[in-house]
Amino acid sequence: MFTRSERKRRLRQRLLAIVVMLSLAALLTVLALNVATKPNADVNLGDDTFRVGNAETLARRIRADDFPLLFQDLRDKSIDVFVSHEGRSPQRRWRAIEAHAPGAPRTCQLDWTGGEYRDPCTGTTYPADGTGLRRFQVNVVDGWVYVNFRTSP
Repeated sequence: MFTRSERKRRLRQRLLAIVVMLSLAALLTVLALNVATKPNADVNLGDDTFRVGNAETLARRIRADDFPLLFQDLRDKSIDVFVSHEGRSPQRRWRAIEAHAPGAPRTCQLDWTGGEYRDPCTGTTYPADGTGLRRFQVNVVDGWVYVNFRTSP
């Protein structure tokens, strides 16, 4: 059994340890926010890859519609992406292109004209391969199409 003074001393030690841990947690939070809010900080709140779907099904759909698939609000509602496919093999020739011209707001979503992308705000056109637009690496793994937001083709 502890004496009254020993119990008080142990209580003070516990309280001091809690205060130190909370102070450390607050300091780490402030440091993380400081780093994340610096210009050009690379903060990723969403996944680095997006599983689009089954390659054969998607390729068939794109071919039948003659229109790329549009996926909106990816990566913390900051990226809209067109996914397109060329050729017969669902394992190759996939493209993922950001659905906005560089620096354009999300309200200026590109239009697919059947052979190129057109910026409705400026009238600028871009070729079907996405030259001049932000492009992302697309991989087919075990029959599934994935878009990797961390790499460009």
